[in-house]
Amino acid sequence: MTELFYDPAALIIKAALLGVVLGVIYDVFRILRISASGKAPSGAFFEKIKPKKPLFCRRKPKKERKICGKTLVFIEDVLFFLISAAAEILFFLGLNDGEIRIYCLIFTLIGFVLYLVSIGRIVIYFSSIIIFFAKCLLYWSLYIIIIPVKHILMFIKKVFAAVFAATVGKAVQRGKRRRSKSLEKAILSDAASCFGIFEEV
Repeated sequence: MTELFYDPAALIIKAALLGVVLGVIYDVFRILRISASGKAPSGAFFEKIKPKKPLFCRRKPKKERKICGKTLVFIEDVLFFLISAAAEILFFLGLNDGEIRIYCLIFTLIGFVLYLVSIGRIVIYFSSIIIFFAKCLLYWSLYIIIIPVKHILMFIKKVFAAVFAATVGKAVQRGKRRRSKSLEKAILSDAASCFGIFEEV
């Protein structure tokens, strides 16, 4: 049988740090939830710069919104518990040869709670600012990605337009010229015969 504790002090510190990491992940889910609900606890500091809703927008009924919100909360909670379980399993496999230590679970919980009552409160208080900067970062990241793609697509469009004009376009123009010439000849021939007005009976 292996010894009772490999290195209790190191395991306790690492377990507490794992609790802090899980607290950060939990805060990410909480920020996403606040962002979806639009109710930030910091006094709606950035409400003035939020875009106004269109006048003729279809509003979802309150019942639909509640069901959708509860479903998202349930999915987020399940996902968080799965992440926590996977993190604990990997922790014990990587640092303790797969042997489960109750005190590690306890100190993980302690680290998680200490994070929530200290840094977690600050993070949630400034959640509107965090959401605002996250949206700005996402917007500018998409802008940096989309602008080159837009220019590349415009270049491809111009190339295809030039190729089309040089091949199919010219063929269409030649066909139009031939039709106009044949029509012109038919009109001139009809005009020469006075459009059949003086035909012999």
